[in-house]
Amino acid sequence: MTKITSITYVKNGAAYIERCVRSVAKQSLREIEIIVVDGGSTDGTLTVLERLYREDPRIKILTSEGSVGAQFNMAFKMATGEYIAVCEGDDYIFPDKYEAQYKIAKRYDLDVLRACYYRFFECGGKEYRYKVETGPSKERYDQLIETEGGDQFLALGINGFWNGIYRREFLVSHNIYMNETKGAAYQDISFSFLCQLYAKRIWFMSDAYHCYRIDNPEASSNDSKCIDMHIEEYELLRKRLIKNDLWERCQRMFLLWELGSYQYFINECSGADRLKEVRKICQALLVQHSRDNSKKDRLPEGTMDLLQALFYDKNRFCALMLDQAGQNDRTIQYFENQGVNEKTMILFGAGHFGDIIYDFLKLSHKEIIVVDNSLKLQSEGYKNQKVHHPDFIGSFNKDYPIIIASTVCAGEMYKQLKVLGVEDRRIVICDNEELFLRKIFVRLNCRYGC
Repeated sequence: MTKITSITYVKNGAAYIERCVRSVAKQSLREIEIIVVDGGSTDGTLTVLERLYREDPRIKILTSEGSVGAQFNMAFKMATGEYIAVCEGDDYIFPDKYEAQYKIAKRYDLDVLRACYYRFFECGGKEYRYKVETGPSKERYDQLIETEGGDQFLALGINGFWNGIYRREFLVSHNIYMNETKGAAYQDISFSFLCQLYAKRIWFMSDAYHCYRIDNPEASSNDSKCIDMHIEEYELLRKRLIKNDLWERCQRMFLLWELGSYQYFINECSGADRLKEVRKICQALLVQHSRDNSKKDRLPEGTMDLLQALFYDKNRFCALMLDQAGQNDRTIQYFENQGVNEKTMILFGAGHFGDIIYDFLKLSHKEIIVVDNSLKLQSEGYKNQKVHHPDFIGSFNKDYPIIIASTVCAGEMYKQLKVLGVEDRRIVICDNEELFLRKIFVRLNCRYGC
């Protein structure tokens, strides 16, 4: 019996595909089938795959000239495993991933198992991995969650559909697949939304087994010019929800997903293109959502502000959408310019995100002064060095730059510094972990001597 079917789709991934497929073939769970769909590679990817097949006949190689969605659907139709897993062509997984996940999924008859994962990249000949939490809260990890149509799973948004496994019969019974639109980006949105909508028995695993590459320059996530594909994916999802009489129930969560996705895209888009793309987004939203239906309860305050602006002040809507992107630009520009020459920096925040920024600064040969509000860290220290209370900042003779490191509390930390009299010119806000990793750590490490 095939316990897990592992699906990999790839196009021109010769640099990474061998590590990916070998990581699947070396799983401690042996009752698996491995389906790899090549999307028309011209860089030798197929040659690598054929060599791997000669070593392990469990590997099935298919070819498709279609999109990522078409590649996934082709493999899914052939799959015989009880559960479906995905390992994208530039990622890799730890040897015990499928055994650990299948054991839990089978024991609790899960529809969906999601797990934490690692973002990883290579720098100076060394691999760096940073864990990403994907569950609703630490208290909900590693236990069966049963739900009857609630929004708690949907409320998590898109959090890496490839980090877990899916019961094949669950996908089949709800007719869940990927859209076969052109391109290689965003076809997983509908798949993820529908899985998170229909799943009744869910498990969030605290352990991480999947390593998601963020330094592939050819990855679709690095393509900032595919807003049309993004809009089309949400429109196809909307039409499907309407067809299945789910639109009224799901419109609120659909809107939260959509706005979050568009904000992510605008953050990735180049400054010169942003206003044009925001206007395109504005028009798509106006077509999809009426003024009356936008008055949903339990929407976050920021989302309500966006909706009010969307219907009554389009210029303000554009400004709100561009505001976060502008903050991200200022952070990137600081590290592109002044940050290179700074010898000493104050790191305000010694949590998970602080670890990432600390590693970057340490590799850059910076002297780091650590500041945090945690009394525990102030008492015990951090990475073998003293942790100061923020009030200590006023005692420095020099105006060292202060790097705020927090995805949740950056606003409060900024206000705390302002109360202390710190000037804006000294404050660098880092509140987007993925952006820092990809656009600063990965892209600028050579300039910083990492």
